[in-house]
Amino acid sequence: MEETIFNYISATFGISLAFAIAILGIAFWLTYYVTKKTIEIRKDHSAFTSSHERLTASVEEIRRDMAAVKGATSDLNEMRRDIAYLKGSMDIIRSHDDLMRSHSPISLTEEGKKVAAELDADRLIGNDWPLIRSSIMESGLTEDYDIQQFCLETASVEPEKFFQKETIEAVKRYAYNNGKPVQLYYRVLGLLIRDRFLSQK
Repeated sequence: MEETIFNYISATFGISLAFAIAILGIAFWLTYYVTKKTIEIRKDHSAFTSSHERLTASVEEIRRDMAAVKGATSDLNEMRRDIAYLKGSMDIIRSHDDLMRSHSPISLTEEGKKVAAELDADRLIGNDWPLIRSSIMESGLTEDYDIQQFCLETASVEPEKFFQKETIEAVKRYAYNNGKPVQLYYRVLGLLIRDRFLSQK
């Protein structure tokens, strides 16, 4: 049928006009086809954009939830640390701590110095000094009192932040052999750590 129309037009108006009309027809058809495809692509792009936005919102919600969980975990860790410190302090009070005297500043008694010598405390601290110093530096504390409390609490509640496994086992053995709370001896080490850090500071 297209050939008949083309033959009729070329016979009536000439072959040039027939070609022009054919080209215009193709141009209109191409315009329609391209427009249709463009609309389809835009619709697909809109759907993709909407999905991407929903995905981004979901990821942000997950991030917020993770931050909340992390905050709660941090609070629980802080509470656990405080409870462990209080428990250690109670154990020390019950055992009549005679290793430290509460003068200003807190210092070792003669008995405390004897324990430090028996533990070979200077060697233990020296072996772990890079880890100990790094932990204190990371705390960001600058006041002597705060550093003292950090050293005493960390040594007695979270000794793994200061000491390697061998040191921890040595202190536990000493506590076992003497029948007293291990925190008592960690505090002795904590006090010596304070002295060493402040002297270097």
